[in-house]
Amino acid sequence: MIKIVVFLLFLLYPTMHLQIFSISTFGVSSSDIFIIILNCIFAYKFIWEGVELKLPKTSIHLYFISILVFSLISAFIPLFFINEYHLLQFLKTFAHFLYLYLFAFFSLSFQIDNKLIFKAIQIYLITALFANIYGIYQLIARALDLPWGWVDLNNVSLVSRTDSDATSFKQLALKFKDFYRATSIFSEPSAFVQFNLIALCFLALPFITKTKKIFKSQSFMIVMFILIAINLLITFSLTGVLGIFLLILTSMFLERRELLKLYLKIFTFLAILLVIADYFISDLVGLSVLEMLIDRVLGVFYYFLGIGDLVHGESLSWRLEVVFESFYVWFKNPLTGVGLGLFHANSDIAGFSDNSFLALLAEAGPIAAFSFLFIFISSFYHAVKIRRSTDLILNEYQKTMVNMLPYIIVILFEVNFLTSNGWLGISFIVPLFIVLNIINSIYVTNNKYTLVKFRDYPLKNKFYESLANFLKIKSN
Repeated sequence: MIKIVVFLLFLLYPTMHLQIFSISTFGVSSSDIFIIILNCIFAYKFIWEGVELKLPKTSIHLYFISILVFSLISAFIPLFFINEYHLLQFLKTFAHFLYLYLFAFFSLSFQIDNKLIFKAIQIYLITALFANIYGIYQLIARALDLPWGWVDLNNVSLVSRTDSDATSFKQLALKFKDFYRATSIFSEPSAFVQFNLIALCFLALPFITKTKKIFKSQSFMIVMFILIAINLLITFSLTGVLGIFLLILTSMFLERRELLKLYLKIFTFLAILLVIADYFISDLVGLSVLEMLIDRVLGVFYYFLGIGDLVHGESLSWRLEVVFESFYVWFKNPLTGVGLGLFHANSDIAGFSDNSFLALLAEAGPIAAFSFLFIFISSFYHAVKIRRSTDLILNEYQKTMVNMLPYIIVILFEVNFLTSNGWLGISFIVPLFIVLNIINSIYVTNNKYTLVKFRDYPLKNKFYESLANFLKIKSN
């Protein structure tokens, strides 16, 4: 059962922004349903069957518990002022938080077969293949007004704090002449970029570290690399540029110096590929996306240096306003925050913070925010530690996936602390599921864990014994 649900979770992962149904102002996607099902399975095994939780000897689980406790404490404000709307909003956001972070906690506590996680990554890359093919088709379809150039988004969560109508809400993609930023099936370019950056980690790391490839086919890897490179260009995203930069820095920190020649070859190939792709794109849409992207990056540098302005449509200045607004909201109640989900009710300009750390700081207080930060620090520390302790790695699947973990954590750090607010998002929890599961697998197989039992005697055994005794008494 777990195997089937995990496969479906990863297969339909790119559709996370499409709702199946809604509960009030929350759109429930297939990913939400599969995560809830997995939570039920894990809870059933833990409570009913008496399966023990095996917590690896890290402090990561304590940070999850800390966020839970201080998220509950943040309810003080809506409870104290008896504001029905605020209390309802808190309860909805807390319920959302609870099932996502319970899933993350179970990911760290239940051991799942390494082969299953490996196959889930294969499914991720297969969906990435189709998502990237569609992203390139979108570029052509939007320029030539062909069918299926846009995906209608029906998720009420995307518009619940705006004046937009969910029935007519479309993907966010700024237009420059006949060029629209690529989104594929995702709600906006940055979400597509994060998806591709993690796919790039899955593809490139086995090749760089000379471990078991996710797919044996060299052709598949080359095609995927080309598709991802082109789509990272046509998303026209600073998140993509910054993500590639952070991955390179991480690689310089973790990998062997001999790989510099390999990187040089890759970057040379990439530069030629992007120039060729940009030539055909400019012929189609009437402008050079590569030149625009370079102008956008330089515009950010010039803006911070005070010698130039941002390019048209750049959101950086607005994001900086929201950063200061986040501190303004936090100052309203600096100890416990204003309450989960209540940023918009306490802000004069924004519906939510553009930064996960600041969102938690404003809504649940500093301890919850720093606990969230320490999830990343602790996960990265243990990922690097395991990576360097080769005696802890017991099979080829672990060896391949362990090498990916620091890079995935770096991408998740980027999108949560530097470019967006995803701490209550499927796009954060699902990749984190892989990270925590592998950390659990390594420590548990090396007997570095703490056992946690629901009760000494399984509840199902107690129930059946009580039932048997009851029937025996009745028969007498």
